[in-house]
Amino acid sequence: MVQLDSLAGLEDYTGVFKIVNLLVAGLSCLAGLLQLFSSFHGFIAALYVIVFGAIIGGLEFRVPPETQTYGSFLFSFAGRGVFYTVVALLINGSGVFRIVASTLVFIVGIGYIALEFVPSISPPDNMTTEGLAVGANDDDVI
Repeated sequence: MVQLDSLAGLEDYTGVFKIVNLLVAGLSCLAGLLQLFSSFHGFIAALYVIVFGAIIGGLEFRVPPETQTYGSFLFSFAGRGVFYTVVALLINGSGVFRIVASTLVFIVGIGYIALEFVPSISPPDNMTTEGLAVGANDDDVI
């Protein structure tokens, strides 16, 4: 049996998480573009998939302070994993690429949910709230 805690010397997976998140963002946007003109339902779902893919990709380069308030689930492995599984379910699989993209995004989502229970792996910098500038009075502004 593999001991996941034995990977204690390899705590910095920031590059791996960045590549995986950008891969999910790219697959989501491409699958959404391919889904745009399939049907009316597919068009609406594709718009969401494209926007969610853009958000996932954008968070790899810049984390706006509003993200902690309105998208706090993106700062934990479990929350991001559930988000990825929802995006995977939104991708309608009528083509080979969309089926493969949906499956890969779903697997990454399940992997992120599993990482929530591995204490030796810490989230990357863009998934922690320490780097955000949140003031004491930010809760009052809505």
